[in-house]
Amino acid sequence: MTIEANRAADWDHLVRHTFIDFTQTTEFLKQPVIISKADRITYTDVHGKEFLDGLSGVYAVSLGHNHPRLNQAVSSQLERVTLAPPMHGIADVSLQLVAALGAVAPPDMTFVKSFSGGSEANEAAFKFARQYHRLTGNPSKYKILSCYDSYHGATAGAMAASGTGSRKTAFEPQMGGFLKFLPPAYLTQAAGSPETATNLALHLLERQIDGEDASTIAALIIEPVIHLAGIAVPPAGWLEGVLALCRTHEIILIYDEIITGIGRTGQMFGAQTFGVAPDILTCGKGLSSGVLPVSAMVTRPDLAEAFIGAEADQRHFNHGHTFASNALTSAVGVEVLAIMEEEDVCANSQAQGRLVKETLKEWQTELPIANVRGEGLLVGFDLVSEPGSPDVNQGLGPVLRRKAIDHGLIMRVQPTWGALAPPLVCTEQETWQILERFREAILDAWDAAA
Repeated sequence: MTIEANRAADWDHLVRHTFIDFTQTTEFLKQPVIISKADRITYTDVHGKEFLDGLSGVYAVSLGHNHPRLNQAVSSQLERVTLAPPMHGIADVSLQLVAALGAVAPPDMTFVKSFSGGSEANEAAFKFARQYHRLTGNPSKYKILSCYDSYHGATAGAMAASGTGSRKTAFEPQMGGFLKFLPPAYLTQAAGSPETATNLALHLLERQIDGEDASTIAALIIEPVIHLAGIAVPPAGWLEGVLALCRTHEIILIYDEIITGIGRTGQMFGAQTFGVAPDILTCGKGLSSGVLPVSAMVTRPDLAEAFIGAEADQRHFNHGHTFASNALTSAVGVEVLAIMEEEDVCANSQAQGRLVKETLKEWQTELPIANVRGEGLLVGFDLVSEPGSPDVNQGLGPVLRRKAIDHGLIMRVQPTWGALAPPLVCTEQETWQILERFREAILDAWDAAA
């Protein structure tokens, strides 16, 4: 079947035969975005309209679209091997990815297993934690702690760990053994200050660990920056306090760095940005710059040592995927990390992130935005009723989402907050283009909402 690009009815017909992620089809068809090509920070749809990518696809296209070196990495690997037999061997390039990730991860975190997506990496981390405790004499440790407003993936275990409310309701009952706690962002208004909220959150978490019995808790997973809490940056002492509780109670601490990893917060990982390293971290999205699905679980060799033994002992990690440690995706990951280092992309993430934050903070006196926050090129803000107001505007988000598309801007918009997270390689000129496009969109949305 041949589809002509100027036949909107044909595209609409095909859209009705698929799903758009977390989106009602009837709403999508009111303002369809059907992409035909992309280059650097620009998407072009099937009708020739261009959109600036202020979200890196979905926090993934770290090095921009259509990167020639990544295209070449795929082409070269296609001519060598794309899939090694996963139960019999591993590709040489997959081991190169192990070395490359281990070289940029927090100190001593050099044990790497790669997968296809973030959900897979987080599922692997849960299984690793549970089996580790079983192998080290603590078989009763199986529960996974996570916080409200977190998002850890769409597969059953990752979804059960997520604290995203209505996103999960359609699939109840959830898998057992997953428990939620309140992060400081939930408590700041009631507590009166970030410091008091942090202390209260840590106190409540400690009481929950005691109440559940620490001998039943295998792991705690947390995003260094909690995305769906509105880009909630950890207050001082929060990550340090969580780590201390995990150490006290022999709980494996997992960082979900699917969004925050690979330079997004201005360092290679959020663990380095905030100076607190976990036992396990997971990464994805930017690891392939959106070229192919690739993710990874990264941990310390001393933890992985628990899985070594005689074959008869059945100590091996009892987990795998057909496309785990895939040769083609590994080749892309290796090249991404090489470019990140050679071009000092993390430094550019810091510089462009400062520009975005400083500009948005200045615009708080003119635009209905407040509480600009973030690290690197991961910047969030609240949507308020008017400049300088503390009152969240519940009606502005849906309008801004539509107006951003009208003005040719892809960005993250929730009902009460928004975020900008463009590719980490943006030049200052490109960053300003995105900022100006955002300014036009939110002024239009503010006027329309009023």
